[in-house]
Amino acid sequence: MNALTRRITLGLLGIGATMLGAAAHGQAFTDDFESYTVGGGINGQGGWSEWCQSSGVDVTVTNLRARSGSKSIQGDPGDDMTHRVDATSGMWELSLWTYVPTGATGTTYFIVLNDYPTASECQNWVYNFNQWSAQVRLNADTGMCEDAHLALGTPVPLVRDQWVEVRIVVDLDNNLHDLYYNNVPMFTQPQQWSGANIAIEAVDLYAETGTYWYDDLSVQPVSSETPLCPASYTAVRGLLVGGTLANLCGSDNAYLTHRPDVFRTSAVPPVQTQMDFTSPTDTPSELRIHLESAVNANNISQRTLIWNNDTQTYDLLNTRTLTQVDSSIDLTITTNPSRYVQAGTGRIRLLVQCNALAFTIAPIWQHRMDDVVVTVVN
Repeated sequence: MNALTRRITLGLLGIGATMLGAAAHGQAFTDDFESYTVGGGINGQGGWSEWCQSSGVDVTVTNLRARSGSKSIQGDPGDDMTHRVDATSGMWELSLWTYVPTGATGTTYFIVLNDYPTASECQNWVYNFNQWSAQVRLNADTGMCEDAHLALGTPVPLVRDQWVEVRIVVDLDNNLHDLYYNNVPMFTQPQQWSGANIAIEAVDLYAETGTYWYDDLSVQPVSSETPLCPASYTAVRGLLVGGTLANLCGSDNAYLTHRPDVFRTSAVPPVQTQMDFTSPTDTPSELRIHLESAVNANNISQRTLIWNNDTQTYDLLNTRTLTQVDSSIDLTITTNPSRYVQAGTGRIRLLVQCNALAFTIAPIWQHRMDDVVVTVVN
């Protein structure tokens, strides 16, 4: 299956409507509808509003059934509630739990829009098909959950008398999405998200012609991890003994090896290798660095540094004494990792320096690297 991978979801299901702040250039939120008054609506609360300043289309808060807690919302024919998201990048997971009782008829929709006006813009808004990116339709008349937007998905049998999840996974960076009902994928491979505005501007709960129940809505960014091998390397100091760029990718006992080029000791490390990586984003949430290396002599020190684009200098990450068998370090940068990614190019630059701690005949010792990986967490 070529579906978008479901990875580490950031966020948690809170009490009531919980805004989690700007994340991946959008407003993450969850709502379990516990904070609203039974018998009332949700318009004007928790970020909810009736469709584009309409009136009389609010849902009803009920304690008749609930997936979590004691409350959910009931959508009756024509009810139409929206919540802004305004996400423009990253991967997102949207999850809504739905309940269809035996005997229910009609249709309801879980809709995601790539373009949705502000309150002041609604009066003059002219909407069109391209502004809808996902329309998951629960159709009690056909007994199926359907892709009502692209009509490319395979309908999934509707489940009655129990809570079932509708899940939409959106990769805005690659303009793709997947649909799931009851954890069953509706696409055989991810489909285009938008032919117009690549964004998640709002979600819409629209009970078109039926009565349905909704609970535990979650709109969350998903963390993606991209491992990177070096795109290039430069021997700043030292002589090449053997190996190529390809030997830096993968722990396979095939090495890129250098040695000092003069018979002397020096305050300047005589072996220095600079490696460049290309990040898919300029604004990672975390960087992880893995480096496997060894030497063929004792008392050789290795320093690992990373280029800081803010200060235009290298920052020291790690110093250690190497052994004559392969060993590795794993470093994690969580504080302002964007300073180590060059804006516009995505370049990440590492520098590995080696020097003898005591007198060693220079040509005898050799520094070898086998596996150098920078993982970008977005």
